[in-house]
Amino acid sequence: MFRATHLRPLSAITLALLLAACGGGGLATAPTPTPPPSPVQTVDPSQYTGNTFSTSSPGSAAYVAGIDMENFPENTRDYTVSIDSVYPQPTSQPPGTPWSAGPRRAPHLSDRPASAQETEALLFAYRIARQPLRTNRHTPTPSYSDGQTRQFWVCYQSLSICNASNQVQITATAVATSQRSAIFVDNDYLRDVPADVAQQLLAAADQSWGRITQNLGLPVNQYNPDGTGQVIYLFTRRVDHIDPNIAGFFFPVDLYPDADTVRSLNLHSNEANMLYLNSRYASRSWMLSTVAHELAHLVHYSRRVFVHRTAFDPPYFTEGLAMAMEDVAGYGYNGDGTPLAFVRSFLREAHRVSLLRWGQGTADIRSYYGGAYLMSRYLLDRFGSDALSRIINSTLDAPSGTENISGEPYGRTFASIAIAIVNSSERLNISDPRWRYTSIDVSLAGSLYFLSPGTQPTTPMNWRFIRAQPGGSQVRVTITAGTSKPYAGLIIR
Repeated sequence: MFRATHLRPLSAITLALLLAACGGGGLATAPTPTPPPSPVQTVDPSQYTGNTFSTSSPGSAAYVAGIDMENFPENTRDYTVSIDSVYPQPTSQPPGTPWSAGPRRAPHLSDRPASAQETEALLFAYRIARQPLRTNRHTPTPSYSDGQTRQFWVCYQSLSICNASNQVQITATAVATSQRSAIFVDNDYLRDVPADVAQQLLAAADQSWGRITQNLGLPVNQYNPDGTGQVIYLFTRRVDHIDPNIAGFFFPVDLYPDADTVRSLNLHSNEANMLYLNSRYASRSWMLSTVAHELAHLVHYSRRVFVHRTAFDPPYFTEGLAMAMEDVAGYGYNGDGTPLAFVRSFLREAHRVSLLRWGQGTADIRSYYGGAYLMSRYLLDRFGSDALSRIINSTLDAPSGTENISGEPYGRTFASIAIAIVNSSERLNISDPRWRYTSIDVSLAGSLYFLSPGTQPTTPMNWRFIRAQPGGSQVRVTITAGTSKPYAGLIIR
């Protein structure tokens, strides 16, 4: 069991009394007082006695927050949390109802469309990173200038069933270009992107390129050997045929030679650094953050696969990184971006979100993004603005890379993230840097829904936020392992 370790200093009066009791001839040894349990701590599986962890501390309320991070098969597990007074009194919170610390400022913010199809693209990237495709360098694609046209292969239906036989070729025109960016629009939908919108998108793309590459590194691959060439942003409504709820996506096929992708994947490659955006949403304010988000995916993949020759990361880490890069680019949580809206969704139904089983539960897909964002934002706040860069610019996988920069088990870091979410959401003002955000106020996204104590079925990497206010001045928290000994964050106040 975790205990705060400190000695209570002796006052001058106490010291004089002890000396007098000993006749002035030496100091009697006083018993060392047992320090009280820390009101905030992380609980590791090693701290269980048998299958039980239990602690008590002065206070009237308790939070248990965490995520089941033990190594286990992907099946449903369970554990039980009980929170009561040492001298029980009636609870002040009806079981199963949300609890709020007070009014929240939850501004109206239009959510960026979110779709499982972007996850499908990421899962495709995850799989293709393991394909034995050749990556011989080709001559980089030329720089484009305003008014130039070129043809692109596009998927016309769900990415999961897209193949070379149902890809279609379209013609698009470069409507705004710079040294680093080229805004192309499908010729059939040129009206979707007026000249002023094209210039705004170009400025956002250039700003995102500068800030994201400074943080993560340059997107080096065979079509961009020095990492500084143009990135193509293709705007087309044909994305609607994939899913009308998707604002954009990165498709890694385009980073490989067409001959190789057709042979190995039955898909055509556009042989370019490029992203796909839904032109129907081009003029929305949050499209600027979407541009940053998708660019982060491209840079991330390029660094992982082509520079460091390692596997691409799973969706929860990849999406969390991309949303954090929206912050870095200047369009994120504290701007007119999308992370705030997605965090709001997460706070409403965090108990339904499993990071490992991305998008497979009953939660809104936005909630998965929100939880992933809070994870990445925490890593940046606690371990430095280069934390995510240090993870992806290595040959370690995401969990090992995180442990490398944190110096602690992955599960303990996640328990600390959960404490930080509660601390910020409930305005608890815990100042310890292990358990707080320094760049965002989670409470701006609304209230966090808490489960009541009791049996908690859980799936791999399933978030849990539990609260009780049992009354009295001493609170006892007990976690009884069923088939799981979860890492947890504990707050007693």
